[in-house]
Amino acid sequence: MDVKGSEEHVGDIVHRKLTINATGSPQISETVTKTPLEVNPEGRNAFQVRLQYRRKGWGAGAGGWRYKTDRVTAGRLVSTPPLATATTFTQEVNSVALWGEAPLPAPNDLEASTFSPVDFRVAAGWGAWAVNFFGLRTLTDTAEARVDVIFGGTFAHLRSSQNQATSERYFEFNAFGPALHANSFLSQNSAAVAEFGGAGPMAGVETELRWRRLRLQLQATESFLVGNADRQGVFTEADNFTLAQGPSGPFLPCPPLLIDAGCASLQGRNEFSASGRTFVSVTDLQLRTLVEVGGPLSAGVNVFASLWGNAPLSPAFTFPHIFGWRASDRTLRFFGLGFVVAAHF
Repeated sequence: MDVKGSEEHVGDIVHRKLTINATGSPQISETVTKTPLEVNPEGRNAFQVRLQYRRKGWGAGAGGWRYKTDRVTAGRLVSTPPLATATTFTQEVNSVALWGEAPLPAPNDLEASTFSPVDFRVAAGWGAWAVNFFGLRTLTDTAEARVDVIFGGTFAHLRSSQNQATSERYFEFNAFGPALHANSFLSQNSAAVAEFGGAGPMAGVETELRWRRLRLQLQATESFLVGNADRQGVFTEADNFTLAQGPSGPFLPCPPLLIDAGCASLQGRNEFSASGRTFVSVTDLQLRTLVEVGGPLSAGVNVFASLWGNAPLSPAFTFPHIFGWRASDRTLRFFGLGFVVAAHF
């Protein structure tokens, strides 16, 4: 099963190239190339089950489906050493933009490029389930076709999450004196989740076409759900500054007399929380092709689609142009293709 409509584009890998040409009149040029960073929720298994009972033009039953997936994208971005000749200077720097900006990597004297490598990780998860309790009323039933009206109720739950993180290292030789190097491990993290649970009435129609041992079933239902949507998020950043007596340590706490010179650790935190009633419409469409294989058993293929309108998704943190959390509601589209086995008694 696949899901569409969520925030698959979560950032960009940013490549900067600076060129200085001193031939004749000095010329400075910078090119910026962005490669989309995406988390694709496709290709996870789901299951669906349905039980029903019929008698004299009436029927009742229950059914449901469930989908869950988690995806992770991670990597390390390394800048290249500068290339200088008698007339030109070229530097290529790689960074990542996860929260709407792409700052240059931290300076690092341990690297040939003088910029720190940037480690990044993006994780996202989606989960949904729905359970229907329904009644059936047959409108027409012949040897070639049957048409039923479906009525009942739906209980459903939706959860989406997103986690983003970057880390890098600042290092400057002899920043505070001989063998007193500046060292800082920098990190930024955001974690967000949204959950919706709701219930409401459901109505629809189902048609079955018959030809010999072949059965073609089409079903369409609409559910109108009312429930509570909870959104939470937290963004943290840390500048863990220490004195270093060497690239690998030992690392010493910053003494008070060097705080004004910039030897100080910093911590930042920004939280978001919102809760409230919301309305979600769920449209389920199914097409089942069944072949009677013997006795009460039939087997075939099932095509399934579920559209969740006004679905609350996990909030996103952005800065610096728009600082803070942004919540959004979207239409999620779940699509599935699978095998189905049915038994009639």
